Parts: sequence; structure tokens; C-alpha cells
Amino acid sequence: MGGYMPLANYREVPIILNGKELSVGGFERPDESSVFTTLRTQHNVGAVVSLTGDGGPGGGGDYTPFVVQGGLKTENYTHGKDVAVSDWFSSKYEESQRIDPMIYDNIYAAVESAQEKGLKIAIHCGSGDGRTGTALATLKLRELLEADAKDPTTFDMKQQKSEKIFLRHGAPGTGGQCCLAVTPLVKAAIDHVRRFDNLRHESVESVNDVESILLYERHLRAQFVLKRELRGGIGNIKESKLNEKEKFFFESIKQAVADYEKKPDVNLLIKKIDEIKNLHNQGKSHIEKFSSNFKKTQLDRFFSLYEIEVQHLANRSPVSASKQQHQSIEAKGPGLNR
Repeated sequence: MGGYMPLANYREVPIILNGKELSVGGFERPDESSVFTTLRTQHNVGAVVSLTGDGGPGGGGDYTPFVVQGGLKTENYTHGKDVAVSDWFSSKYEESQRIDPMIYDNIYAAVESAQEKGLKIAIHCGSGDGRTGTALATLKLRELLEADAKDPTTFDMKQQKSEKIFLRHGAPGTGGQCCLAVTPLVKAAIDHVRRFDNLRHESVESVNDVESILLYERHLRAQFVLKRELRGGIGNIKESKLNEKEKFFFESIKQAVADYEKKPDVNLLIKKIDEIKNLHNQGKSHIEKFSSNFKKTQLDRFFSLYEIEVQHLANRSPVSASKQQHQSIEAKGPGLNR
């Protein structure tokens, strides 16, 4: 068993998502099926997310055999590349690589799916501290941002790293301790998750963990602003004044907004907006009949925010590309300052 105990380092963190309070569990790598049995029978957990990537029992990743033996349904077990987070303590990229924000969007989608089914969900990595704690912090951060977004006057302000977070980072024998400057909401999210840590454990371990949460805050702010602007643009259109061709164009916009509201998937967004751009370019004479407010402000804003969002979400490369991308976002978008 490699020195691991069944269901080690388990704790639950209260989080409010979609206006409902839920408890999200965190735990160490499951080395046997009894872990899932204990989760189900003693903690009423009905869904699980594995952050450990591909592999299998003993190697990390796909624990489907243990899930089945433990009495959980495989459709409520999320694993694989879409939610895989590298163990940076064993990586040479520990201090430079950032986690793709879409990973945390996918983790949220799994949590939201469990919430809709009335299931408690738990997340695990290896030790249950770094990657799991970071995932829990991104969920808490989403809660805080959802509340903050209700007031655009403060939500759109540039975010300053005015707080400090303490962490022990680096691989055993080579790491150390440090304080990192963070935004107020990132600090609040990490502090909240750490309140429920077990003895001799600390959620959010590495510099990369913290930097990934900071990146995710910018990612979520871009999403929330885009959603708000899309709603505003749609709301300014009076459908009764549109002719048939204009209505066709407008329906495409509404569908893109509906798809993005339902699932902020950048690939789907790219596809839909590219379709709209083609319509936009091919039907300029019809768009001229739109209200000047929408045509000159909302429609341009729609495409402008789309470009910002695509730049932000499509990043898959290390720090150099990330820095260039963030500079572009800070120059164009509200409330996205690093």
C-alpha cells in the first residue's frame, strides 16, 4: 500500500455555488476499493474527481475498478486529461508552469453536475494537499467572485495584490518557505480552505498552486464580464423592429450567448462567434439598421471581449506566452490586472 492508509486526509469544505451551500470533500490517493466504500457509507459521498491523470490503481489516474467495487456509479466518477493536474513537486516546471484554467472549469462542471443530482462530491490527488487544496480554493474563489460580480463598479476595478499568503513550497529537501503577494479574494479563498485542513497538512503547497489560482481569478473575471456584456447587448435589441434577415443574425447571437451561459467552453465559443463574424461580414447592410447603441457599442464590445476571452482561455504554454497574453488582457479588459 506504499504507506498510505484507506481514506487518509479526508475533510470537507463548505462552499456556496449557484446559491446553494454544499460540502466538497478532499482526500489522499485511494489505494483500495474500501476508500470508496467508506466515502459512500460514512460520508455520503456519491461523486468523485481524480486529479492524478492517466494510469490506474497503484499508478494514479483511473480508479474505475475501485469505484465500482466501492459501490459508486461510474457516471459520477470524473477523471482523465480534462481534470488532470501535474504534481509539480516532482516536476522541473514547478516554479514556472501554470495550470490551464479550463481544468478548473472542468472540475467545477463535475461539482455542478453532482450538485444538480443532489450528490456530495469529493476530490483527490496524491497527498490531498496541493492539487486538491488548490482545486477547492478555485471553487471557493468562484463563490466569492459570484458575489462580487453583483456590483460592477467594484468588480471591474483593477485587482491589486495587496495581501500576502504564506506557504511551504518545493520538493522535500529542496524547497523552503515564502510569502507571496495575492489579491484579496485569492487570499480569502485559500484561507477558507485551510481552515478545514487536518493536523500536519496544509492545502495549497507550491508557488505554482498560488499562481494558478491567481490566473484562474483573471480567467473567471473575463468569463463573468463577457457574460454580463453579452446579456447587455442582447437586452438592447428590439426584435420587433428587425426584418427577417436581421432576425436570423440576431438568433445566431442569442444562441452563442445561450451556449456560453450554459457552458463557458472556449472551443464552442470560437465556433459560434466565428459563425457570427461571417454573418456580420456578409450582412453589413442589414446590421446598419440595428440601433446605433448596439451596432457601435454592444456589437463591437461583443467581438472585443470575445477576442480577449479567446486569448485568455486558449493559452496552453508556459510563462513567456502567459505574460504576453496577460498584458493584452490588462490593456483591453476591465478588472483583469494581474
